[in-house]
Amino acid sequence: MRNFLVSIFFISLFFSCQSEYIIEPSFSSYLDINVPPDSISLNIINPYKKSIDSVMNEILCFNKTKMEKGKPESLLGNFVADLCIYETNSYDMVDFCLLNNGGLRSSLEHGDITRGDIYKLMPFDNKIVIVKIFKEDILEIFKYFEKKGGEPISKLRVDIKNNKVVNHNLDLKKDTFCVLTSDYLANGGDNMTFFVDKEVENLNVMLRDLIIEHCKRKDTITSTLDQRIYNYE
Repeated sequence: MRNFLVSIFFISLFFSCQSEYIIEPSFSSYLDINVPPDSISLNIINPYKKSIDSVMNEILCFNKTKMEKGKPESLLGNFVADLCIYETNSYDMVDFCLLNNGGLRSSLEHGDITRGDIYKLMPFDNKIVIVKIFKEDILEIFKYFEKKGGEPISKLRVDIKNNKVVNHNLDLKKDTFCVLTSDYLANGGDNMTFFVDKEVENLNVMLRDLIIEHCKRKDTITSTLDQRIYNYE
């Protein structure tokens, strides 16, 4: 049997050497397949979908003005940063709140705001923490603002001119500062390395839940621009 296979191999090799191959182009094509929904699966899923929809479609409040993220400040960034301090009752505990635009994943449209809208805005399970930093870290935060052009902040005012922080409202005679932020940023997320290896107090509340509770409590929400980050042109 083995000799037979070896013979077949050499015969194939001989003919392959005598053959002339022509390479022809091949074009990919897409096959459109329409599959009807599986009724059994739908019957299983529908009760759960209806339950989830009823929760996500719950109206929490009315938004008086469309809020979008942006720089140097924005209606959405100001709204979220301010409510973080308000809802954690931390105004007297922290020097300021610092978040990031990248964590805000959608806008809040004018009109009724649902629970689902907040999940779209904040889909991550980020928790709120307080980080204790030092004076040299404040200077790194200013450099970060200079590079980024601004991020959501509260209880902090910064003036930027020619891409340099020229004024602020912090007392740099202090040795340490407490910053309200998210656990993601406290771990160095979005290149906020000035938070890494610092003392952290976890408030054990999700940022998304803070936003939801704030909306439910306020009934009507709004936001304003107040030049908390002012960029001189």
